[in-house]
Amino acid sequence: MNLNQDKIYYGRVLNNIKAINNYINIILDKSSSGLPRNEIPHNQVSIAGGFFLINRMNIEWYHKLTDDKIQLYFDNERLIKDDQIVVLNNIVENMSKFSLVTENTGYDNWFLFQRYLL
Repeated sequence: MNLNQDKIYYGRVLNNIKAINNYINIILDKSSSGLPRNEIPHNQVSIAGGFFLINRMNIEWYHKLTDDKIQLYFDNERLIKDDQIVVLNNIVENMSKFSLVTENTGYDNWFLFQRYLL
């Protein structure tokens, strides 16, 4: 399988499209701070953030994007329960730069890259 070098790949562990669309709507409804008007639900589980694929040409961009987003959350005293809050926020705001990998094989989607990369 050929990977697009312009994309950053994450595993999508949530297969509920209605819930995903709800998270997208929350994230795109911005306050004047640039953050979602309503906080991303702290109990949402949608992206396997512990592992991703990225081409080295995107590392600096993604590092700055993530660092800036974390600082924005801190500056506005917003909750970052775990990496998924920032990762999901960054993906939704920059959808053209990301590819979410999913499968419906019955296997655990948290570990889908071990199959995806074979």
